[in-house]
Amino acid sequence: AIAAVIAMQPDILIMDEPASHLDPKSRRSLISLLGHFHHTKVIASHDLDLILDVCKRCVIIKEGRVVADGPAEEILSDSQLLEANNLELPLSLQKRELPSGGTMDDISKLQHLLEHWSEHNEEHAKTYLEWAGKAESLGKKELAGLLKKIADETKAMDSLFKKAMEVCRQ
Repeated sequence: AIAAVIAMQPDILIMDEPASHLDPKSRRSLISLLGHFHHTKVIASHDLDLILDVCKRCVIIKEGRVVADGPAEEILSDSQLLEANNLELPLSLQKRELPSGGTMDDISKLQHLLEHWSEHNEEHAKTYLEWAGKAESLGKKELAGLLKKIADETKAMDSLFKKAMEVCRQ
């Protein structure tokens, strides 16, 4: 249903808890769809990672009053502000506790990012090709050619992601 609405290319998209009840794969698809929607988005959500991924601006409302309004990254990284409003840092900004009691180091975080990027690389290539077709149908041949080249380069990155993951494990 969300994809159908986005396909209509509205100037404004208003959503209330759009990721509610979605499985992880569907949630990632939603984030991808919203990331490619370049018009105004008004999203009411407690899923702060989703907000961080798809919104430039964030407003926190408590008891019907605006308590914060500004760049999403700035607001959502302010742990004191979030805690004062019964929220917590988005999971992606939290240090994860490991079973041993330690925290995830930067290399471990990078490994997770590389795995994520690798997992979605093919999806991105398909999206670039889809938009290349749209650009071509609009008479934008140069843009279509560039998008096709980006898709080809994206596919070639698979081996680089694998190599980078191997190097991280060393």
